[in-house]
Amino acid sequence: MKVAIFLETLAAALASANPVLHKRVGCYTGGEAWGGNREKAEYFTGQACDTGRLKGDYAPGQEKAQNFDTSVGQCVIFAIKKLDNGIGIMQKERCEEALKQGIADCPNWGGIGTDGDWEFRVDINAGMCPPA
Repeated sequence: MKVAIFLETLAAALASANPVLHKRVGCYTGGEAWGGNREKAEYFTGQACDTGRLKGDYAPGQEKAQNFDTSVGQCVIFAIKKLDNGIGIMQKERCEEALKQGIADCPNWGGIGTDGDWEFRVDINAGMCPPA
């Protein structure tokens, strides 16, 4: 998918009110659209970040991903990557907030955002998810 990169600037008051802000967001410019699955994808963030694979310890450069099949033959994909050389811990709340923000920031086809030393990806593809 092609990615159109744009910088997002927010007021200082908003930054202090919301600690999980994507400093840079790249939205996909084509591919499978969220359609009616945006709300379902937001629901899946809770599973991915609470009981799923995305929360917890990350080694330097490590990426974790989790996929969810929708009822209409689409695959929702979430991925989080630790970008720097340090170890990190992804908390449930930060995970959910960042993925939901990625869905909101890229309402058509998903995209990739960074926040500090973390990368967050939200995507939807046609067909069933590949086996984990």
